[in-house]
Amino acid sequence: MPSFDDVSSSDYFYRAVRYLYCTGAISGYNATTFGPYDYTTRGQLAKIVVATLGWPMVSPGSRHFSDVPPGSPFYQYIETAFTRGIITGYSDGTFRPSETVSRGQLCKIIALATGMPINTQSSPHFSDVTADSPFFTYIESAYNNGYITGYADHTFRPSASASRAQIAKIVYNSRTAP
Repeated sequence: MPSFDDVSSSDYFYRAVRYLYCTGAISGYNATTFGPYDYTTRGQLAKIVVATLGWPMVSPGSRHFSDVPPGSPFYQYIETAFTRGIITGYSDGTFRPSETVSRGQLCKIIALATGMPINTQSSPHFSDVTADSPFFTYIESAYNNGYITGYADHTFRPSASASRAQIAKIVYNSRTAP
């Protein structure tokens, strides 16, 4: 792994970044910058998940989303993730690959991609994720399976954008948690 100036061996995400970099699922902005606190887009997350899991790429005859043309760098990753049933688009036929991915969306995508066991025992764990949230089951299961923790104030902030460090850590945990 290159020596990213903004990733230290003492960072909570160091092992995760190293693992995902070595598998080819992520890269830095250049040889010395990773950008751990930058937000991740929906297109980038599709690439990270598909690459991490090593799924064969899909190139359908016609695209599923009006805003993801075949020339897009994320086209095959998004189509592969769609074919695998881990992502959906919006009711207007778009995927919005340039929008940031939320922490709740991240948990749902990881749960679906990994076949994570659903486990909502002893919940809720987060004061801001109620049982009527569309992400409740995925967030609680991710917590109970050791993929996520949350914040010190007992919140998860499911609507907040996910950073590159957070995504690296959660994807890594989904691959290495017991």
